[in-house]
Amino acid sequence: MAIGATVALAKVLGVVWQPIFWAIVIGILFHPLMKWIDSRLSGRPSLAGALTVLAIFVFVQIPALLLGSMVIREGMSLYTRIQSGAVDPGAELLRLENLFQPELGQLMTGIGIDLGAITEKLQSAILRSSEFVLSLFLSAGQNAAAFLINFFLMLYLLFFILRDGEDMYRQVFRAEPLPTNQKQLLFKKFADVSIATLNST
Repeated sequence: MAIGATVALAKVLGVVWQPIFWAIVIGILFHPLMKWIDSRLSGRPSLAGALTVLAIFVFVQIPALLLGSMVIREGMSLYTRIQSGAVDPGAELLRLENLFQPELGQLMTGIGIDLGAITEKLQSAILRSSEFVLSLFLSAGQNAAAFLINFFLMLYLLFFILRDGEDMYRQVFRAEPLPTNQKQLLFKKFADVSIATLNST
């Protein structure tokens, strides 16, 4: 029965693991803000959690979504212009190369660097990058409904993680069958890696 319940739980969580993960990561990152707001409200964790979620939504997630849409739009424009021939990355790189000739060419040749090969690789990389952005755009369009559901589910979970996170942490900490020092190291590493993941993203 325990194995069956574990498998069933894994199947349920497998569908929503991303919003759960991001809610935990964002909750860890913004826990100090939640505590600061809570201290100003004289210990009203529900209101403090709601205000923290609102602040994260307005000042972090909306700007991030707007920035992401701008990047995708610019990538789409670049891809279209490259495909139509309006922009030729090879010609632009060649013009830049000619601007610094012959001194740069002689210097590069002297140390064994082929500018022509670098130009071809850069042109290929630019085209691949624009195709990657296009694929992101198409994927976002096809999965818009799933993205919105996961996004608002993450906000919903984030509220409870901010409000009840310390109690959850204590319960999970007690349930871990490891020595105390190892549990402390495990949770600290998880927090460090999670915050680094969010920052790099």
